[in-house]
Amino acid sequence: MARGGPVLTRLALVNLARSPWLPALAIAFLAVAVGLGGFALAYRSTLIRSAADQAADRVPLDALVSPGPDFRTPLELAPLQRWQALAVGPVLPIRRTEANYASGGGTVTVPALGVPADGLIDIHGWRASDGSAALTVLARRIEPTGPVRVPGPMLPVGARWLSLRASSPGFAVDVLADLRDPQGTIRQVAFGTAGPGVAFLRAAVPPGRWELAALELDEPTGVAITNGHQNGENPAAATQSHTRVALGPLLALPVRGGSLLRVPLGAWRGVGAAATTAPVRSGAVAMVGFDASGTPGVLRPAQPADTRPVPVLADPGTAASAGPGGRIALTVDGLPVIARVVGVLSRFPALPSDPAGLVIADEPTLAAALDAQLPGQGRADELWIGTGHLAGLRAALRSGALGQLDSSFRVDIDHQLRDAPVARGVLGTLIAATALSVLLAVVGLLAALLGGARDERIGSDLKEQGVGPRGLRAELRVRLALASLLGVIVGLGIAVLLTRLAVASVRGAGAVADPRPPVVTVVPWAALTVWSLGTFTVLMLAGWLVPRGSVVR
Repeated sequence: MARGGPVLTRLALVNLARSPWLPALAIAFLAVAVGLGGFALAYRSTLIRSAADQAADRVPLDALVSPGPDFRTPLELAPLQRWQALAVGPVLPIRRTEANYASGGGTVTVPALGVPADGLIDIHGWRASDGSAALTVLARRIEPTGPVRVPGPMLPVGARWLSLRASSPGFAVDVLADLRDPQGTIRQVAFGTAGPGVAFLRAAVPPGRWELAALELDEPTGVAITNGHQNGENPAAATQSHTRVALGPLLALPVRGGSLLRVPLGAWRGVGAAATTAPVRSGAVAMVGFDASGTPGVLRPAQPADTRPVPVLADPGTAASAGPGGRIALTVDGLPVIARVVGVLSRFPALPSDPAGLVIADEPTLAAALDAQLPGQGRADELWIGTGHLAGLRAALRSGALGQLDSSFRVDIDHQLRDAPVARGVLGTLIAATALSVLLAVVGLLAALLGGARDERIGSDLKEQGVGPRGLRAELRVRLALASLLGVIVGLGIAVLLTRLAVASVRGAGAVADPRPPVVTVVPWAALTVWSLGTFTVLMLAGWLVPRGSVVR
């Protein structure tokens, strides 16, 4: 390959080959030194990446805000708009809960998360190998294809009373109205008790803009205690009483003047402990079957969740338990939810390492499905926040009402992992090894090619053929450059190999230390390139500074 090249290059190659054992030793020494330094750089980058991955696995965005000791959620203390103003970035409402499903004659419980589908691509700590498809594809699969909730009637501005005609021949039933404000918060107002006779019940409407989300039927306190006592002592099946409750017409009444709203309840559906016959398109009265089973009955407008399953991402075990079309019957917070598995995940950030599995759904879709069973049950209970103004967010979370919330910051966890004594010791050792390898490379190569064991015939032969001191130094420098180049190239290969072997050893010792997510090999090609060029430059500089008298003795 060098036949058509410069004379100095051909001379340097010939002279390296005249006594191959010594140049080979020099190149091997240089390769090991460069490999040691390159490994130090690569493994340091691998450890830093592992710390960042572990931090992102616990806090997927920049901050995670959850309820404090009093269990009040972030959205109960401040509306979403205020959080968005504080963050100046994405704020994802999250519903964290558990889901149960039947499998193999038993019940499996897995952690479940409701995460806005359009926010999945913003989270950190995700790897392509974690899912059956790219994250953008999985996000589109759980996006709702239409409205996730049908709102109830809006009460007229100025409405102060709700009037409801009600009767319950079997036993007394407490009737409440579930009102939803523009922020999605549910507030209950009591109508009173429906008994055997027809009664017109009234409930006061608090000031504000309200949507009538549902009517709720409950056992009176005394009946609930009696049934609970009987069921606790009775070894047989739970005692239940049944009655048929007539509800309607329902009117929203202003204090004086104003508009009057009539709500046709005949088209509403009963869920939970309440059951309705086939709903009609209109009708002022709803006939509701109610079971005194210790759980409330809900009468509300028909919702998409009644006929459309919730698309979810699940672990392989949960996905395998799904039926035809991926459908699976889940129980979330004790409420039935029909879901459809549309993608498979091996892990997901912010969830514990749980061999039982996981379920991920779009937060608005999951919230609507839970609210359809029990209004208010789907309310988000934590926030994932991305921000470019971390100091301002920290300050807000340390003062006022927000100070009672628990918060975690990804950057803090990252620093804690990097500043751990073992991590500092390992990183410091690797940095020292990198610096030492440069010195070893220079000393080793110069000692091999310029030391006492060098082949003096090379210089003598060139001198006898009329090559002067300048030519001798130039040939030596080219020979040094060729040996350095080969040693650096081989050293890079050694560095990558050592890094992969080290990461494999860490994975093999998973019984002792098993970071989550697992460690992945990071080869910082930019840093290794700079390192290789720097080492090569130092070697060339050392060769250039070779004293004149050391060329030929």
